[in-house]
Amino acid sequence: MEEDVDRTHPLSSTQQGEHQLVATGQPAKRPHHAWMRSSTGDPSMTIRSLLSASLVLALACPLSASLQANTNSNQAFVTEASQAGATEVAIGKLAQAQATSADAKHIAAMIVKDHVQANETLAGIAKAKSLHVADAPGVEGKKSIADLQALQGDQFDRAFANIMVIDHQKAVAAFERASKTVTDPQLRGFAVETLPTLKSHLKMAQALEGKDGAASHPHAEMPPDRSDK
Repeated sequence: MEEDVDRTHPLSSTQQGEHQLVATGQPAKRPHHAWMRSSTGDPSMTIRSLLSASLVLALACPLSASLQANTNSNQAFVTEASQAGATEVAIGKLAQAQATSADAKHIAAMIVKDHVQANETLAGIAKAKSLHVADAPGVEGKKSIADLQALQGDQFDRAFANIMVIDHQKAVAAFERASKTVTDPQLRGFAVETLPTLKSHLKMAQALEGKDGAASHPHAEMPPDRSDK
């Protein structure tokens, strides 16, 4: 009578093979790993598929990074432009109320009108592209507004002209840069179309600053007295 096999210690795969060889005279079949087989049973096909998938992932990573960089660039321009636009509208309205010279009030009214229109155009473009638009001035803009609110009369007019020159110099530089570097065609077109208006505002602010400077120094532009020569 054959002794019972101890089933508490199963044979290893090698031992099972040896046992089968002894029992049947045929070598045991080695198990095939599923991940090494393709649908056709050819392991090389699976390896090629894995390599192809790796290549696709490798190519997709730089593309994803590039798309993210483009989005960041577009958002940065929208943020900068919308904050600047909100600042100009706020300062323009303040100047309409507090400026003393007719020229300052006229320029302020034009700045408010043009920047409200530009802000609305930018907001429409940004909304269609899921980009965030700032609806209030940035830190520097808020400081400029606070500084102007503390002034009156000629001091206000001079400070208003000076701030408008500085702000529009920055705006022209930012929009010129955006017209060349922003990747979104609509945003780039907005920058190109808005530039002439910004340059016009800059020229008016510079002219106003010159007038205010001459008014505060009435003898600065007078030629020397040569009547005794």
